[in-house]
Amino acid sequence: MAIPYILEINISTIVLMLILFVTTGKAFSATSYDRKLFRSMLIINLVFCVSDIFTFLFDGVPGVISNAIVQISNIVHIEAVVVQGYAWFIYIFSAVGKPRNRRQALLWAIPMILSCAFIALNPLTSWNFTVDDNNVYSRNWGVLFQWAMSWFYIVGGTVRVIVAIVKAPNSVKRRSYYIFVIFIIFPALSSILQILFYGLSLSQVGIALGLIMIYTVLTGYEISSDKLTGLNNRTGMENYVSNLLDNSHKYNLCVVTMDLNDFKQVNDKFGHAVGDEALRDAADILKKTCEKIDERIFICRFGGDEYMFIGRDLPKDISDSLIQRLLDEQKVFNENGKRNYKVDFSAGMAEGECSTYSDFQKLVKQSDERMYEFKRNVKAAR
Repeated sequence: MAIPYILEINISTIVLMLILFVTTGKAFSATSYDRKLFRSMLIINLVFCVSDIFTFLFDGVPGVISNAIVQISNIVHIEAVVVQGYAWFIYIFSAVGKPRNRRQALLWAIPMILSCAFIALNPLTSWNFTVDDNNVYSRNWGVLFQWAMSWFYIVGGTVRVIVAIVKAPNSVKRRSYYIFVIFIIFPALSSILQILFYGLSLSQVGIALGLIMIYTVLTGYEISSDKLTGLNNRTGMENYVSNLLDNSHKYNLCVVTMDLNDFKQVNDKFGHAVGDEALRDAADILKKTCEKIDERIFICRFGGDEYMFIGRDLPKDISDSLIQRLLDEQKVFNENGKRNYKVDFSAGMAEGECSTYSDFQKLVKQSDERMYEFKRNVKAAR
């Protein structure tokens, strides 16, 4: 019964990993460093599964060849656990925005390299496991050390995520990090069960579930977020409002639509790369505007150089002062003089009760009209 169970678990996991590997190759940029790391974790889990299959197929099978297969497959199996932990650790540092640093990556790899060397010497030391004359595998104390080394990286990566969440400059960034904390639950439960119940093979399943969850959430995040600025995009805004108004409740919504004055001139004068920089700067100004407000404000890049605030049931003093708060942050940015251009918003606000998406669209139309009135006044004042 053991072999069919092991084959079923591992083959199912291999199929899932292969599907995910092909899917990520089509869905994500091939040059993206963190995506390459994510795919490397899929490959490591595949190696884990294959080695697990060979371990159980040849465990207890007499012969010199079987002995060599049992030895090698168990060494690869244990090393995959440690390497997976390291890959997760480096992936986290990339995913939470840490600049790629080869030197740091090599320094953090030292414990993994020493651990893998420790495992590779097992045929001479038998510290990690033994294989008796009948080619039957038995684990020793060294296996627990390898698990501890793997968890050193996994817990370290999770701590790094928690620190990033605490230090995140805005709620948009903060929410994007939560999934990495949740990831640890599946490997943790499966590893504990595998350590407690000898012969149970679940670690690869836990890792696979964690990776699937990360992929699912990140895919949804990429669909609903703007890659240039990190803000929600129009699809994310439509989903947010639709879900909000789907329960037939009435909400008092405050909608502020904004765009950049003379943005085309920035592109024409400095080029599109600088134009993109200006769009990111504009997004940062919007984030800073909302950071100083206790109430949650939904921010999105509506398209091009157009942006939007959506506030739900905001206190009157907050909704009335949103545009002025934005202009204050804009002034601080422009007075710093770090750019060759200025970020200059036109903005319009509309507020009212909404129970349907069409109610919301009417507010957007009103705020648009007021934004263009604001823009005309700016031009007239020049």
